[in-house]
Amino acid sequence: MGVISLRAAGREVGYWLGAEHRGSAYMAEAVGAVCAWAFDELPETETVTWRANAGNVASAMVARAAGFRNTTTATTTAPGRDGVELQGWSAERGRTRATDAAESWAPLLGDRA
Repeated sequence: MGVISLRAAGREVGYWLGAEHRGSAYMAEAVGAVCAWAFDELPETETVTWRANAGNVASAMVARAAGFRNTTTATTTAPGRDGVELQGWSAERGRTRATDAAESWAPLLGDRA
């Protein structure tokens, strides 16, 4: 179906889902489960972070649905496939969802937020 990873050193989550499974909320559920595991099993985990290339709306919608709060700034970057940093989007999630998490996505997702 797809893949999800958590880089333990930076507590950064990444994911990919096959096209035929997108739109089903599977990945948002999986990301939530990985975050819960990190908070329970990795010592000193305060937040889990997410980054994606700017414009990756599908990934941002998963992050939003999984309770992440948008933290994108003008200088946010994400790793490109060739090792070059690209303009990116970022978000973070604590053990408890921030009250403004869903609304924080409006600047990136517009009406989809």
